[in-house]
Amino acid sequence: DNAQLITMKSSVELLNENKESKLIEIEAARNLAIETPVVSSVLGTEHTYQTKASNRQFLNDLITLGIDSKFTCVDMEGNKARVPHTNAQLLVLAEDMQNSITQCFEQFEMLVAQIDSATDQTDFNMIQWS
Repeated sequence: DNAQLITMKSSVELLNENKESKLIEIEAARNLAIETPVVSSVLGTEHTYQTKASNRQFLNDLITLGIDSKFTCVDMEGNKARVPHTNAQLLVLAEDMQNSITQCFEQFEMLVAQIDSATDQTDFNMIQWS
């Protein structure tokens, strides 16, 4: 007997697979967005700051120590340097970074709600990180 057993996934199983796949996709996009450099005017003009976990940890360490310190940033002309910051400036920078991260999580939560309510592939195709 060479009969083949063909199993068809139910529409519920396919829907759940699509939801899981889309969730993984937007979670990866969120994680990348969290580490997108932040522009801050904490020094009086716009400077760009890296937001990788190690940068955020170093910033938090400086704030916890309560000290003024140099911190790496890039000015509007593209010059990268360790520039003196007061502890108060470092705290504002941390708030700017946290606001950016919070926006990423709020967007993620909104997209998760869209994923949860999606009923077909067309719905999933419309859910994109932007």
